[in-house]
Amino acid sequence: MGDSYNTSTGNTYSTATIRKIELQNTHEQVQLKEEHDHEEKMAKLRYENEQTIKDKECQHEVNINNQSLGWFGRLFGSQENSSRNITAAICILLTAGVSIISCIVYFCKDDISFVAKMWGGLFPIITLSLGYLFGKK
Repeated sequence: MGDSYNTSTGNTYSTATIRKIELQNTHEQVQLKEEHDHEEKMAKLRYENEQTIKDKECQHEVNINNQSLGWFGRLFGSQENSSRNITAAICILLTAGVSIISCIVYFCKDDISFVAKMWGGLFPIITLSLGYLFGKK
């Protein structure tokens, strides 16, 4: 009983032949899986390499921008916006400073006239700065 009969074609195959065909099929499946795994791995490596290159290009552009701006430019922005950013920073700092001093003077010395003088001097500076910030060129 080492042979088997195929009813559709009428052929007789030996067990060794069937085993050989099964081994060939298994081998082909393993090869296809290995090829697929290899292609998948290579695609992943290509993607990672492309991302690394893009990251390095972006970092290079950032370094060039930082060098062209300098430390002052990094703090206040580019040449087009630096004057406005400096003006806004001065307004914010003056307002915060006068607010803190007003609270200290008001609660400690009860000298409301000094607080009124400080705010009276600050309002023209703030309105002038806001006019500069939002005015037309």
